[in-house]
Amino acid sequence: GDAPVANVAAAVEAATDSVLTNVLALDAKSGIVAFSVGEANGIKAKDIFDVKIDGKKVGKVQISTVKGVLSFGLLQPEKELDLRAISKAASVSLVPSAKLSVN
Repeated sequence: GDAPVANVAAAVEAATDSVLTNVLALDAKSGIVAFSVGEANGIKAKDIFDVKIDGKKVGKVQISTVKGVLSFGLLQPEKELDLRAISKAASVSLVPSAKLSVN
């Protein structure tokens, strides 16, 4: 049938918005995290991403510093924040978070 094809198309479409990355380092005290993606992947300073593992949100990060294939961000103190999951994860998805307007 047609159903599997439709599902694959939807999955591919969704994936274009998120960036799969490795967590290179995480400082649990400060909440600073380093990712293996950067300018080359379209990451910009001040970008805010939901951090997801297998589609489950485990935190939110605001990018502070970006280099070629490296970026650093600050994890936001939210109820979903799971430092242990992030530190153990081989890879996470960064999904652009809905932008909040800041006056």
